[in-house]
Amino acid sequence: MIKIKHWLLRWQEHAIFLPIMVAVGLMAWVVLGTLDRTAAVDSMADWIGLPLRTAYAVAAIALTYTVRRRWRRKLNDEEQKIWWDKVLESSPGAIAILIIDAVVTLCALYFLLKFFSLPA
Repeated sequence: MIKIKHWLLRWQEHAIFLPIMVAVGLMAWVVLGTLDRTAAVDSMADWIGLPLRTAYAVAAIALTYTVRRRWRRKLNDEEQKIWWDKVLESSPGAIAILIIDAVVTLCALYFLLKFFSLPA
Protein backbone atom coordinates (compact mmCIF):
# COMPACT_ATOMS: atom_id res chain seq x y z
CA MET A 1 0.00 0.00 0.00
CA ILE A 2 2.88 2.35 0.76
CA LYS A 3 4.40 1.74 -2.68
CA ILE A 4 1.09 2.67 -4.31
CA LYS A 5 0.87 5.80 -2.16
CA HIS A 6 4.40 6.87 -3.11
CA TRP A 7 3.72 6.16 -6.77
CA LEU A 8 0.52 8.24 -6.69
CA LEU A 9 2.25 11.09 -4.88
CA ARG A 10 5.06 11.10 -7.42
CA TRP A 11 2.88 10.70 -10.53
CA GLN A 12 -0.34 12.36 -9.35
CA GLU A 13 -0.23 14.99 -12.06
CA HIS A 14 -0.12 12.35 -14.77
CA ALA A 15 -2.18 9.59 -13.16
CA ILE A 16 -4.95 11.65 -11.59
CA PHE A 17 -5.14 15.24 -12.77
CA LEU A 18 -4.47 14.80 -16.50
CA PRO A 19 -7.28 12.23 -17.02
CA ILE A 20 -9.64 14.45 -15.00
CA MET A 21 -8.69 17.47 -17.15
CA VAL A 22 -9.28 15.45 -20.32
CA ALA A 23 -12.70 14.28 -19.07
CA VAL A 24 -13.73 17.83 -18.10
CA GLY A 25 -12.53 19.11 -21.46
CA LEU A 26 -14.51 16.46 -23.32
CA MET A 27 -17.65 17.19 -21.32
CA ALA A 28 -17.28 20.92 -21.92
CA TRP A 29 -16.71 20.38 -25.63
CA VAL A 30 -19.79 18.20 -25.92
CA VAL A 31 -22.01 20.51 -23.84
CA LEU A 32 -20.85 23.68 -25.58
CA GLY A 33 -21.09 21.96 -28.96
CA THR A 34 -24.72 21.02 -28.43
CA LEU A 35 -25.75 24.57 -27.53
CA ASP A 36 -25.57 25.79 -31.14
CA ARG A 37 -28.86 24.70 -32.72
CA THR A 38 -28.54 27.07 -35.69
CA ALA A 39 -25.49 25.38 -37.20
CA ALA A 40 -25.87 24.23 -40.79
CA VAL A 41 -23.48 21.32 -40.25
CA ASP A 42 -24.86 17.98 -39.18
CA SER A 43 -24.01 17.28 -35.55
CA MET A 44 -23.03 13.70 -36.40
CA ALA A 45 -20.31 15.05 -38.66
CA ASP A 46 -18.93 16.96 -35.67
CA TRP A 47 -18.88 13.76 -33.60
CA ILE A 48 -16.57 12.17 -36.19
CA GLY A 49 -14.00 14.91 -35.69
CA LEU A 50 -14.27 14.87 -31.89
CA PRO A 51 -11.51 12.31 -31.23
CA LEU A 52 -9.11 14.07 -33.59
CA ARG A 53 -9.73 17.53 -32.17
CA THR A 54 -9.53 16.18 -28.65
CA ALA A 55 -6.24 14.43 -29.41
CA TYR A 56 -4.84 17.67 -30.84
CA ALA A 57 -5.96 19.66 -27.81
CA VAL A 58 -4.53 17.07 -25.41
CA ALA A 59 -1.24 17.11 -27.34
CA ALA A 60 -1.10 20.90 -27.11
CA ILE A 61 -1.86 20.86 -23.39
CA ALA A 62 0.70 18.11 -22.77
CA LEU A 63 3.41 20.03 -24.64
CA THR A 64 2.50 23.18 -22.72
CA TYR A 65 2.78 21.24 -19.50
CA THR A 66 6.19 19.97 -20.63
CA VAL A 67 7.34 23.51 -21.42
CA ARG A 68 6.16 24.68 -18.01
CA ARG A 69 7.83 21.80 -16.18
CA ARG A 70 11.07 22.41 -18.10
CA TRP A 71 10.91 26.09 -17.22
CA ARG A 72 10.41 25.25 -13.54
CA ARG A 73 13.09 22.52 -13.41
CA LYS A 74 15.84 25.12 -13.46
CA LEU A 75 15.27 25.61 -9.72
CA ASN A 76 15.97 22.93 -7.17
CA ASP A 77 13.63 22.37 -4.21
CA GLU A 78 15.44 24.74 -1.86
CA GLU A 79 15.55 27.52 -4.45
CA GLN A 80 11.83 27.04 -5.18
CA LYS A 81 11.01 27.28 -1.46
CA ILE A 82 13.04 30.48 -1.17
CA TRP A 83 11.36 31.84 -4.29
CA TRP A 84 7.83 31.06 -3.01
CA ASP A 85 8.70 32.65 0.34
CA LYS A 86 9.76 35.80 -1.51
CA VAL A 87 6.56 35.71 -3.59
CA LEU A 88 4.52 35.55 -0.40
CA GLU A 89 6.54 38.48 0.96
CA SER A 90 5.65 40.45 -2.23
CA SER A 91 9.21 40.79 -3.43
CA PRO A 92 9.16 42.58 -6.83
CA GLY A 93 11.75 40.26 -8.39
CA ALA A 94 9.97 37.09 -7.32
CA ILE A 95 6.62 38.39 -8.53
CA ALA A 96 8.22 39.32 -11.86
CA ILE A 97 9.46 35.75 -12.21
CA LEU A 98 5.97 34.47 -11.38
CA ILE A 99 4.42 36.74 -14.02
CA ILE A 100 7.01 35.71 -16.61
CA ASP A 101 6.28 32.06 -15.82
CA ALA A 102 2.55 32.64 -16.34
CA VAL A 103 3.18 34.51 -19.60
CA VAL A 104 5.46 31.74 -20.92
CA THR A 105 2.86 29.10 -20.03
CA LEU A 106 -0.02 31.00 -21.65
CA CYS A 107 2.00 31.82 -24.78
CA ALA A 108 3.11 28.22 -25.14
CA LEU A 109 -0.50 27.03 -24.77
CA TYR A 110 -1.77 29.61 -27.28
CA PHE A 111 0.83 28.83 -29.93
CA LEU A 112 0.54 25.08 -29.47
CA LEU A 113 -3.24 25.23 -29.74
CA LYS A 114 -2.86 27.31 -32.90
CA PHE A 115 -0.34 24.80 -34.25
CA PHE A 116 -2.55 21.81 -33.50
CA SER A 117 -5.83 23.40 -34.61
CA LEU A 118 -7.53 21.81 -37.57
CA PRO A 119 -8.27 23.92 -40.61
CA ALA A 120 -11.86 25.12 -40.65
